[in-house]
Amino acid sequence: MTNESKFENWNFLPEEMKLSCIRFMDFKTRYRLRATSHTERRLVEAQKFSWKSVKMRSWRRRKEIRLNFGFRPKTSIYYNENQIESMIVPLLSFIFNTVKLGKFDFSWANFEFYQHLGHFVASSPYQIDSVSGTFSFQTLQFLNNFAPNSIKHLHLEYEPEGHEGRFPINQFILYPIINSIKLWNLTVETIPDYERIARKWMEIDVDVGSVMFFNYYENRTTDDFISGMEDYTVVQKSPSLVRMEMKDKEKHMVLYVTYKWNKKCFIKIVASDFPESQVTDLILRS
Repeated sequence: MTNESKFENWNFLPEEMKLSCIRFMDFKTRYRLRATSHTERRLVEAQKFSWKSVKMRSWRRRKEIRLNFGFRPKTSIYYNENQIESMIVPLLSFIFNTVKLGKFDFSWANFEFYQHLGHFVASSPYQIDSVSGTFSFQTLQFLNNFAPNSIKHLHLEYEPEGHEGRFPINQFILYPIINSIKLWNLTVETIPDYERIARKWMEIDVDVGSVMFFNYYENRTTDDFISGMEDYTVVQKSPSLVRMEMKDKEKHMVLYVTYKWNKKCFIKIVASDFPESQVTDLILRS
């Protein structure tokens, strides 16, 4: 004989009462409930809640999603490569559509997961403050799932697949979400019109510490960079460095070209009072 009781009248409850019950359910219960019917799915996804982070990790055969709810205990979910489409994409879709998330970090996920980023469909715009990971041309569309003004920090490394070639700056610059990003860490192989990123940073007045790494394109010089940024005041210039005032006069944008690594280029935002003598060392340490 058991004392366990079962509630058998759930389907007869009005939606207002179901919503009140769902509010007190944990993540696992909510996720299971949404799979029972279209109505329950709609009700579960109408209840928003907040988490600290979701991080993806991959070490050889070990694949992990680490869920940090902002309080103890944290939860880890382990999966195999052949479960990405059937298990991980639906799970993360649910999280992205219902959770206001502090950070989504997939910079240590496996390559197979990157290829599925384009499979996510937003039933409601994602609310994620910080995103960190590797993108290709095909997966950049994942950023279109975000609510305007949601992302505040973007750490993006662009790795083209096959013959994709250069970073698609003309498309990227039109994504509405980039207008709210205040702290950037952007790494690209080749970007011919890098002034467009620089001008966008000037326009939205990004935070000190924002940085972009890229290969200097063809035979362009620092004078070419200045000619593309003629609306802004140059405060320091040399063959390898340009320093400009930003909208906020307490911040400067620095372009630095180093010839040590095949003309690698850096654009970094620094404080206006940062010593000129230390700018080069600061950028090379980034």
